[in-house]
Amino acid sequence: MNTHHDELEQLLGRQLHDQVDHLGGHPLSLGDVTGRAGRIRRNRRIAAGLGSAAAVAIIVPVAVFAGRGVDDADRPIEPAPSPDAPTEVARTTLTLTGLERGDAPGVEYFTPDGVVLPEDGLRRLDPSYQALVPSPADGGWIAVDPPRDSLSYLSEDFQPQGGSSKTAGLATTPDRAWVSWTATEAGAQTLLLHSTTDPEAGMAWDFPELPEVSPVGFVAEDRVVFEATDRKGSVEAGIAEPDGSVTPLPGLVGVMSADPVEGRIALQTTVNDDASGCSGVLDPAVSTTEPIWETCDHSLGAFSPDGRYVMASSPYGDGLGLTRLEILDAGTGELVAEFTQRRSSQIALVMPVWESADAIVAVGVEGETQTLVRLGVDGTLEEVVEPMQGEFGDLYFYFGEDRTRF
Repeated sequence: MNTHHDELEQLLGRQLHDQVDHLGGHPLSLGDVTGRAGRIRRNRRIAAGLGSAAAVAIIVPVAVFAGRGVDDADRPIEPAPSPDAPTEVARTTLTLTGLERGDAPGVEYFTPDGVVLPEDGLRRLDPSYQALVPSPADGGWIAVDPPRDSLSYLSEDFQPQGGSSKTAGLATTPDRAWVSWTATEAGAQTLLLHSTTDPEAGMAWDFPELPEVSPVGFVAEDRVVFEATDRKGSVEAGIAEPDGSVTPLPGLVGVMSADPVEGRIALQTTVNDDASGCSGVLDPAVSTTEPIWETCDHSLGAFSPDGRYVMASSPYGDGLGLTRLEILDAGTGELVAEFTQRRSSQIALVMPVWESADAIVAVGVEGETQTLVRLGVDGTLEEVVEPMQGEFGDLYFYFGEDRTRF
């Protein structure tokens, strides 16, 4: 149900400037979800919206069946050929030695000294912020505080102006014109959609206080994909719609990322008895239950800003970071590029993020050496900062929470 934008503006202001407690409560029921809309100005329609569900009763909880194997019915769907897919896969040996120096990263990154901005260079900051989103509509920045359970509202010169509680997630659109987080208060949670360019635009969805709701991404500028995780780790998921309703996404293990350009969602579909998992890409405009393609050879990460590609890696966990990185065609699952290391190497790629539509930047770690590398869709590999020496497991470089999806 819609209200005048002043009510939403007051709600956003209260959540931004009041630190509130996160208390226990009852299970999530989508019948209890209500929405309050401000004027959402569509200066740029990112994707055509799917018609919202007229009535949603409840998301069916998803149990993780760790003992389930992969039989013939569970094998991944073979993707159809894509007319835009490259004729040859770009294959590159992953190394941190002897790399050519490329241009500085085109996205912000953090060091112990502060944040390095693409246009302004190093800005020294005392708090070790975990994300920093420009918000000119509010006169400054939205920052994730070091504990990750709260936001700080900063002025243009990084002076604190207030704050808000936050659950685990923070999501932004590729152009960072929209940001979403969940603020908590006694007895309730509020999933917020906030424009960083228009102070009158936004949306809020009211949820019960449990399970914990966290945004993951967008399938359009006004449609937020979220997860709701209970204390046992079971995950429910849905799309918060602009009419205040929620479209459920049943039958999945977890959501990895979402793409507002093509309206797709990367998700984990199963957990196998060997501790690996199967993944896929869902197009809610086609089906909210059946992926358009699936794979048990990869886990999936973030979509490229244009929605054409999705990053991937091993279906098994790799410890500190990824030991290999692949780029897949997001529409078909076909392999576009792969970066694999020699067996004698012990390289970890940590926090890979899309820098542009055709390049990924990641923290590269090998022993005590840490650096930032750029991995291109065409298979190019280059170093983009001066390497640093540090203790294994203690990152010198890192990227913002809203950009990382692996």
